[in-house]
Amino acid sequence: MTIPFIDKILSDRVGRPSINSSHWKDSSTIVVDRNDGTQFTTSFIRKAFVAVEDVLACMPSSPDLISSVPKDAVWDGAAISYCEEAGVGWGSIGSFLDVCHGQDARTKSDKYTFFARRLMRQIRTVRSVSYVNSLLFQVSLHSGASLRVAVINSYDLSSDDVRTAWDMHGSFDAAYKNNPNGSITSDAHDAARDLGVIILDKSTVTDFLRAR
Repeated sequence: MTIPFIDKILSDRVGRPSINSSHWKDSSTIVVDRNDGTQFTTSFIRKAFVAVEDVLACMPSSPDLISSVPKDAVWDGAAISYCEEAGVGWGSIGSFLDVCHGQDARTKSDKYTFFARRLMRQIRTVRSVSYVNSLLFQVSLHSGASLRVAVINSYDLSSDDVRTAWDMHGSFDAAYKNNPNGSITSDAHDAARDLGVIILDKSTVTDFLRAR
């Protein structure tokens, strides 16, 4: 059994500049032919939490990209590391659509956290940024310090967002507001103080990490 809404997404795009045709290789793996003559293979994992075992189960289908359904599925860090070390792209349906429109499948990572991770990795005091899971970074600094940073995609960051992240991940050192729009509410700052964490966004993360 294939995934009907993927067929619908692709049928709506056939004839546009990006997609020529597609066919299912097996019940969870689709091959997409782009109009530029290139082709890529995507395996879908239909789980709310993606573990490394789920990724390994996809590998016999030789995917260029592994995409999770539903779009808000959380990936374990070991699953992400396996994909990146194997040269296989990973992410949500949004990542799959980006590849449909021409981005490289094998270097693709989740579109919702890619820019935050790149921003942090490019700060001179940062040695590496790895995934504990797809919504929690482990940031290692040249000073020897290591920080856990929860990534929150909310438009208006609230106290409930901060506390929900704490319930999901356990303790962390900072909450990063990943959505560049919206605001950080005063209640969110109150919750962060209660938990002993700091709230960061694109405008404050560089100075914070440079000072560590």
